[in-house]
Amino acid sequence: MKQFVTSFSLLFLFSAGSIAIAQAPAAVVTYSEARSWEGRDTLELPATVDSPLETIVAAEVPGMVIELAAREGDRVKKGDLLARLRPTYYELQRKQAQAALVEAQARLDLASRNRKRADELFSEKVISQQDFDNAVSELQAWQGRVAQNESSIAQLDLALKLSQIRAPFSGVVTSRLTQVGRWLTEGGEVAGLVSRSKLEMRVDVPERYFSSLKVGTAAEIRIDALDGNWSGKISRIVPRTNGESRTFPVLVTFNRSDSSIGIGMLGSVALPLGRTSTQTTVPKDAIVRSGGSNSVFVLKDDSSVEMVPVTTGSGNADWIAVRGNIKVGDRVITRGNERLQPGQTVQASPQ
Repeated sequence: MKQFVTSFSLLFLFSAGSIAIAQAPAAVVTYSEARSWEGRDTLELPATVDSPLETIVAAEVPGMVIELAAREGDRVKKGDLLARLRPTYYELQRKQAQAALVEAQARLDLASRNRKRADELFSEKVISQQDFDNAVSELQAWQGRVAQNESSIAQLDLALKLSQIRAPFSGVVTSRLTQVGRWLTEGGEVAGLVSRSKLEMRVDVPERYFSSLKVGTAAEIRIDALDGNWSGKISRIVPRTNGESRTFPVLVTFNRSDSSIGIGMLGSVALPLGRTSTQTTVPKDAIVRSGGSNSVFVLKDDSSVEMVPVTTGSGNADWIAVRGNIKVGDRVITRGNERLQPGQTVQASPQ
């Protein structure tokens, strides 16, 4: 008897839930009809955010790291200090070279006076040719010694300057590759640095489209993790095909440098192919993006909605070309589509 009551209760709850679902108010949405548009064919391909300026900053002189001024994630400007090497060795060498220069200059002054005296004595035939040549040679030797010491001081001044390792361009520190107390040789890695002032999308394009693309052509960019599309242009086409995938790299630049975009993010690029054709377009607000794919909710005659996967193409103001099971005249949901589920009943009105 207890088992019967329990089963009856579950059946009652299930029925009540079904009634509640059936009686739930329909979602209020708006729709527009898909249109026909004469536009250029586009090729939409996966792409990755890249930076044209990315480097590993290295030490130009050897030395021990005594300070690290920048950490991972820090924004730095061109010329900002990244790390400092111990300057003591170069400072001592410079003092030694400076002392040698003072001595060489004194010797040069003496040799210069001796040369003038030798000129007079040689013209009066008081000294021999050998003595005169020795005076000339002595002057030239000390002239060379002064120049050598001046060069040594200039090199040590440069080494002291380079012991302060600075950012070669403005950007963000992506990695710290050394530690305080570590000895760096010439070329030792200090930090990774990437510029975010002019970002690029890197896309691998099948080789059959190589002749259809041109540098400077406008393209449309989308990043999966963000809303909206951005305009860009083809900046570089690398004319070398990957032997395995039979694709060639294309770089598309776009002017967007805010902190919401990270290097390596995934997205897509719509590349114009130059050909014109009749295309089906829908309002951009009709596109629902989820997990890197696009779809559109289509209003059916029974007031339910169907989720239709689409591939987007080029844009035209607030409208965008789509490829998929969408026909001209189909009613596509433009407002209230964010939380819809396939098969859900809606209360729709035209936009």
